[in-house]
Amino acid sequence: MPSPGSYEWLRDEITEEIQEERPGLDFWIEETFPDHVIIRTFPDGDYYRVAYTSHPAAEGAQTEDLTLGEWTELIQRWVPVEKAIRLLVPVQKAGPGPRRISLGVVLEPDTTDLQGDVMKAEDIELSAHAWMEHSQLGGEQHADIVKGARVVESYIAPCDFVVKCADGTEEAVLKGSWVLGMRWPEKVWKRIESGELTGYSVGGRGVRIPIAEEGRDGQE
Repeated sequence: MPSPGSYEWLRDEITEEIQEERPGLDFWIEETFPDHVIIRTFPDGDYYRVAYTSHPAAEGAQTEDLTLGEWTELIQRWVPVEKAIRLLVPVQKAGPGPRRISLGVVLEPDTTDLQGDVMKAEDIELSAHAWMEHSQLGGEQHADIVKGARVVESYIAPCDFVVKCADGTEEAVLKGSWVLGMRWPEKVWKRIESGELTGYSVGGRGVRIPIAEEGRDGQE
C-alpha cells in the first residue's frame, strides 16, 4: 500500500475521486502536477486536464483530502521526443564472440530535451516499464523495426553515477534516468562503430502542455 503523501498515494487518491465522479470511465493518469493531472480515456484516446485541490482532512487524520475541479479537453497530437544520448559501452567488450552492445541513457529526468520538453522521473519510470512489458523493439531512425535487436539491460538509475564512454570521456548519469542496453545485428552495429548512430531516441504519442517553472516553458 502506498505511503500517505507519496506520489503513488496521490495518484491512487485522484484515481478514486475520478472513478467516483464519473463511474465507468476507463482512463489512465498520464501526468501529475501540483494542482492538476492529465488523463487519457479509453477506448477513444481523448486527453483531459483535470484540476484538483487538496485541503486538510478531518481532525486527527494524517493525510489531506482531495477535491476535483474543472475538466478541460486537450488537443492531442503525435510528438516525436528525441534526445542525442551517449553510447556508453566500449565498441567490443571482452568475451566470446562479438558483443555488439550499446548502453546508453534513453531519458533523463528534469532535463530539457531537443524539443524543449522535460520529463519527470516518475513518468520516465512508467515509460520504461511499459516499453519492457509491451514492446522491447528497437527501431532505426524512427522508421523500420530492426530484426535481431535484443534488449540485454534495462533499468532506472538508482543514483547519480559516472560512466567511462567508448571514446575515453566520462559522462554523468542522473538518478532516475532510464538506461538501456541493446545488442544489435551486424549491419546496425557497423553504423554505431562508424559514429553514424550516436544514441537512443524516443518517439511516441504525447500531449504538450505549456508551463512556467523558474523561467522555463514547455513540459512533456
